[in-house]
Formats: sequence, C-alpha cells, structure tokens
Amino acid sequence: MSTTTKNPTKQQSPITTTERYRMIGFFIFLSVFGFAAFISTQQYLGMFFIAFVVTIVLYPVYVWLAKKLRIKMLASFTAMVFFIIILVIPLSIVGIIAINQGIAFFTSLLQDFSVTEAGIQITTFVTNEIFPALNESNTINLEQIAHDATLAVVSMLTSAALYIASNGMKLLIEFGIFLLFLTFFFPEKENVLDTLKKIMPLSPTESDYFIDRFAAITKKLSISVIVVPIVDGFLMWFILALLGVESAVFWAVITGIVSLLPVIGVSLIWIPATIIFALQGDWLAATIMGLYGLIVMNFADNIVRAKLLKGNQTQVPELVTILSAIGGIFAFGFFGLFYGPIIVIIFLALLDIYKDRLHQKD
Repeated sequence: MSTTTKNPTKQQSPITTTERYRMIGFFIFLSVFGFAAFISTQQYLGMFFIAFVVTIVLYPVYVWLAKKLRIKMLASFTAMVFFIIILVIPLSIVGIIAINQGIAFFTSLLQDFSVTEAGIQITTFVTNEIFPALNESNTINLEQIAHDATLAVVSMLTSAALYIASNGMKLLIEFGIFLLFLTFFFPEKENVLDTLKKIMPLSPTESDYFIDRFAAITKKLSISVIVVPIVDGFLMWFILALLGVESAVFWAVITGIVSLLPVIGVSLIWIPATIIFALQGDWLAATIMGLYGLIVMNFADNIVRAKLLKGNQTQVPELVTILSAIGGIFAFGFFGLFYGPIIVIIFLALLDIYKDRLHQKD
C-alpha cells in the first residue's frame, strides 16, 4: 500500500531571466510610445482634461437625458447643446462686450491724463498729496507710469480682440475638438474611471476613495469656478451700472476673474473703485461703493464659496487655496487658477492614503 504526500502550499516559480528581460523591454516600449503619444497630443491635453471636468459636472444632466431619450449618443449630443446654450454663448457675448468697453475706457483714460481737467486734478492730487516725496525727488514720474500702464492695457485688449478676429477659424476648430471630447466622455465616463482604478498602484479600497474624492473635488471646484465669478461679476455690474459707470460690463468681467482668488479677490476691484470715486470728489458714490463692497460683495462671495465647497472631501485651508491658485497661474497660465487647487487637493488625498497605510502597519 503506497501513500502519496501532497504539498499543501503551492509555491510560485521564480521569474526567469528571460521573463525579466521581456518585462524590461515591455516598459521601455511603453515609455517610448507613451512619450511619443504625449508629444503628438500635448496641444490638446488641456482641452482633454477640461472636457472631462465638464463631463463630471454635467453627468447628472446626461443621465437624465439618457433615461428620457433612451439613446446614449443623442443624450450626449443634447447635453453638449445644453452646455453651449447655457454657458458658452452667454459668456462669449459678455466677453465681447467687455473687450469693447475696456478698449473704449482705457483709450479715453489716456486722453484724461493730459487733456481733461478731471484727469489733471486726479494726477496732481496723487503726486502732490499722496506721494509728495516721490514727486519732489523727481526720480519717479507717477503720471508717466500711469500713462504707460494704461497704454499697455489698451494694447493688451486690442491684441486680444485682433487675435480673436484673425484666429476665428482656428478657435472654432479647437472648440469643435473640445465638443468632440465632450460628446465622447458622456457615455464613457464610468468606463474611464474604472480604467483609472485598475491601472492605479493602489488597493481597490484606496482606488475607490481616491476616485470618489477626485470626482467630488473636480465637480465642486468646477461649479465654484463658474458660479462664484458669475455672482460676483453680476453684483459688480449692478452697482457700477447704478452709479452710472459706462464700462460696467468690463469691470464686472474683471471682478469675475479676480474672484477666483479666495478672500482677496473681489476686494481688488471694489476698494480701488471706492478710492477713484473719492478722488473724483463723488463722495456719495464712494460711500455707496465702499459699503456695498464691504457688506454685500464680501458677504456674498464668502457665502456662495462656502456653500459650493461644503464637504469634508473638499475642505482645504484658505491660505493653501490662495497659494496653490497663484502658483498655478505661474506654472500653467490662466487655467492654473483651476489646476493648482486640484493638484494640491489630490496630493492631500494621496497623503491621507499614506497615513492610513502607516496606521494599519502599527
């Protein structure tokens, strides 16, 4: 009678030298063609990312349309049209009006520095009363500095208008590519996120946590980037139009842009506006502007931002948000206002995962 002994533990065979070389070769191929793919598509990577962000924000709209229309591509196309009608067209019209008003305002301001009595009074008051030491030293000509700065702004706005006019076809093509990305992402959003979970070097639980936090951050931050500037810009337009400022739309757009900086954003507009009204001798307008900015605009900005970013997954100290937004501008340009905070919050999410791993080891 013979007995056979079975090994209870099945040992895995070690990786052979051939298999190791094959893995190294595979990663070399992956790196080379990955880099080539990046070079080929880098022009559209920012557009690709923005399209995916818009998809996350509007995905509930797509889901609702898909249930009603029962055809995914038709629902995706309808959601894209909704995005164009609700956001793109109104912002484009406001932008065109703002550029025209900005050019007209700063062009007239150039004449005010040397022609009108009001312009002479303002510059004389600033140089003689506010900065008398600079005026006496003759080392700095404040009027010339203000004139040059105004001329630079006029040149910048004119260049922007000429760029839009001369590159209209290119901008339309790029916008069409953006819409193509958008149409693709709506039905494929869940598949894209599932693929990210599979290729991430994290456990399934960690991957779920990271993707959920990324989606929550992206959605809330994107909505705040849209809603906060619209609210602040509208409030600024309302008070400036009420006070009879002809370039109210231009300054409303500028207010919307600077409002992307938390805490200090809107103050960069209403405080100088109050000072300018005071220098012009319009103390009623200066008082109204100062009280309106201090009470209404600051309160509305803080409340709207707090409501939109409410939640544990998106809580970041305001100082970190400001620094990441400013640093993002230097690193990525205008869209760095959006990229910077997202990168920092994602880093904090990975840091939380790392801390959990350390606690599990303890």
